[in-house]
Amino acid sequence: MSLSQSPLKSFSHALVTGATGGLGQAFVKTLILKSNVKVISICGRNLEILQSLADFAKEHQVVLHYESFDCTDFAKLSDFIEKANSRVIEYPIDLFIANAGVSVIKILKVLKPHKKCNADF
Repeated sequence: MSLSQSPLKSFSHALVTGATGGLGQAFVKTLILKSNVKVISICGRNLEILQSLADFAKEHQVVLHYESFDCTDFAKLSDFIEKANSRVIEYPIDLFIANAGVSVIKILKVLKPHKKCNADF
């Protein structure tokens, strides 16, 4: 599948939990290099890796916001999601990669799908 056919081209704001682990970093770098995502919001425990990913995104002209915390702390995660959605109003979160600390059922109570979102919950 070519990039022009990739489903990643249709998203504008991705949020990735657990972005500092190996798989999380791979998700973030793939979004930076192979998508048309305008904004990426990430969280994870390792501040140094988050800063490194932010530098990598900046090199590729991608806006990346990050916070360091334990993604299993649902209150902090909920707050992070709310801030991410309000920080960039024109690009609501439309791709959520629950890579760490997240139950989909629990998170749907916080992440209210935007009317443009074509996901089936």
